[in-house]
Amino acid sequence: MSQSKSWFQQTPVWVWLSLIPTLGGFAIAYVGYKSKTKTWIVIGISTSTLAFALSANNLVFVIWLAQISVAFYLKKYYLIKTYPKNLPIP
Repeated sequence: MSQSKSWFQQTPVWVWLSLIPTLGGFAIAYVGYKSKTKTWIVIGISTSTLAFALSANNLVFVIWLAQISVAFYLKKYYLIKTYPKNLPIP
């Protein structure tokens, strides 16, 4: 398998960190900061803030699932944005 194809099959550490309930949104915010994508920063901070605010409620589980879904959804776009310029385009 070529190096460029394996780039898109990796799972960055921040995706695994997003699995942490409540705090995982900050992993999404961090990757937004790192990739200079303000929308991702807002999404990450919002999910963590909502989870903290609703921690006494059963809705925190729904927010946690949304947080995980968003992280896996953004993974592909993050890998595209951070694709090394020295590798050939697959």
